[in-house]
Amino acid sequence: MKIAFRGSISKIDTAKKRICKLEDESVENSTTEDLLGKITSFRDGLNEIKDDIACCLVTLMSHGEEGFIKMKDGEKVSLEDIFEMFNNKNCPALQEKPKIFIIQACRGERRDSGVETDDEPMDLDDGSEKKRLPTFSDYFIIYPTQADHVALRDPRTGSVMIKEMTEVFKQYGNKWHIADFFTIVNNRVVHRDFNLCNKPIKISLVMESTLTKFVYF
Repeated sequence: MKIAFRGSISKIDTAKKRICKLEDESVENSTTEDLLGKITSFRDGLNEIKDDIACCLVTLMSHGEEGFIKMKDGEKVSLEDIFEMFNNKNCPALQEKPKIFIIQACRGERRDSGVETDDEPMDLDDGSEKKRLPTFSDYFIIYPTQADHVALRDPRTGSVMIKEMTEVFKQYGNKWHIADFFTIVNNRVVHRDFNLCNKPIKISLVMESTLTKFVYF
């Protein structure tokens, strides 16, 4: 599933073609009501699927701030609320299945100009007869920048993160586990130099993972 503002869908489609053939839904330039309705419908559809689901990939591209994406109607949607819709309680179809979220949105207003460089044990209870899972597990969330910082998007080539994702897909295909893949993407992003308002700026991707298995595209 992909959510984006006008002009961004094509960038996601380009990246998606590098991953694999996917069944997907998309919504562009949506209001808060449209977005939440579409995501809810998508989630409910997953719960109704009888066949085994390999994984779920959700891409969100929008303006944003820390913890939120901004919608066409000016309202804000909590990313945590979206993540919660797919947890093990609300989306049992995805229990123990990878839930991958790619977030392309600013997380604040801060800008990193970079720096110049020189040449106790817990008791584990495994005796439960009924299998239990944490409410939130098997998530992989990728952000285009650090908390409270801006994300970068070139008017001509689009999102810096999405562009590098596409290039790495093109070069390496399905060779890497998703964490290794985004480590390579991050290496490229970190070592690129950018300017914003005639001032140098540096960015670094942020990965959050509760995966319990390897994921290859």
